[in-house]
This record gives sequence, C-alpha cells and structure tokens, in this order.
Amino acid sequence: MNTAKIAFIIISFKTRDIAYKVALFCFVRKSNLTHNVNNKTHFFNAVVGAFRNEAPGFIYPKEELGLISNAFFSTNDSNWLYLDTDSLSSIRLGIIKGYDYGKSLSQYIQENTNSNRLVVLTGKNDVLSRAVNMLLANRIDVLVESDIVFWYRVNQLGLSKQMKYVGHASEPMKAYIAFSPNNRNSIDYAQILSD
Repeated sequence: MNTAKIAFIIISFKTRDIAYKVALFCFVRKSNLTHNVNNKTHFFNAVVGAFRNEAPGFIYPKEELGLISNAFFSTNDSNWLYLDTDSLSSIRLGIIKGYDYGKSLSQYIQENTNSNRLVVLTGKNDVLSRAVNMLLANRIDVLVESDIVFWYRVNQLGLSKQMKYVGHASEPMKAYIAFSPNNRNSIDYAQILSD
C-alpha cells in the first residue's frame, strides 16, 4: 500500500479539522464495526485497505490507495512451495475468514471448506498474530495473507527471521479506503480524497 497516499489522507483530513482515530482489527470485524447493516449503526467511519468486492455498498474515492497481493508464508524450515492450487493438497492451509483471496484460491477454499487441510481462523482481534503462532506451533503449515500486512505484523512481533515467502497467491488488487454508507459525511470524505 502506498504510504504517501496514507499520509495524503491524514493531511487532507487534518487541514480540514476532521478528527480521526486509527484502530487495528481483522477485516471482517472492522468492516462490521464500520457498517452494521442490521441496525444502521457504525463505530468507525472507514476501513483502510478494502477491496471493492469485500465491502460492497461502502463509499469509495476515485483512486485506490495502492495494490495489495496475497502470498503464502511458512516457517523457514518448510520445503513446500506453492505451484498451483493442486500443490495445496499436501499442506494444512491457514486462512482468515471473510478475506478475498482472489478467484482461484477462493474457489479452492470453497471446495475444501470441510477438509482437514483447511484451517479457517476467526476472531475479534489480532487474528493474524494467532495465525503466525499457529505456524510456529506447526498447527498449520502455510498461511495465506496480504504480503504487506504479513511482513508488517511479523516484524512487529519480532518473528520475521523465522518466516519465509513460499509463493504468490493472487495478482495485485486495488485496495481503497472505504467509507461507511451509514455516515452522512462519507460522500464528502470520499470527495475530499478524490479532488
């Protein structure tokens, strides 16, 4: 994701005296906290790093924040490499529920939902840290995650030297800041970033 564009967002809002607060949650939780369809409430005004198909109905600026791609990661002692979805049959793959992993991997996940080869991680907070710990404990063999997000988190945890990239899961996809459809200011916020 483009850090210059994140800085642009911060500056754009600060210069207009728009207050903001940043909170880290897994995507499904932050999406739900931003847009609660059932009772039209929201706790946050935007989700950073959303794909349009993950957050339908949200309000988007014209331009994306950057490109994000998904990749496969494992511990350094693994010899496994991703070749295609057939190569997934020999490992336990960890995924985080509610994420968009691209067309072919999403199809594999759908076809293997009840398989012991697929471990679906859920939770309210910091699911990625739990997934990394599951890799280290050999409870999963491989984790699929956004390359930028994965390396950022394992660096924070001090574990980057124990992990490695083992394959490309998807082509880069456009990631956006997605504003809540339940906030009356969302169209204005998206327009500020589109100007």
